[in-house]
Amino acid sequence: MRATAFKAHSALLETLISVIFHVENKIQPFTEKLLEVIMEQVKSEDSITKKVAIDAVYAITAIVKD
Repeated sequence: MRATAFKAHSALLETLISVIFHVENKIQPFTEKLLEVIMEQVKSEDSITKKVAIDAVYAITAIVKD
């Protein structure tokens, strides 16, 4: 996600959302690191990436209540 040559941020975030909802409680140990990476994408200038990143934050908070 941090590589400058990588351009499929929104597609990768959409995949991450699917993974979050499929593994549910098993995602909790990775929440802090995932949120760190996702929050970088929330700051994206690309509106699609920003929207999907916000959706990813919602997905995590819907599963991990802490």
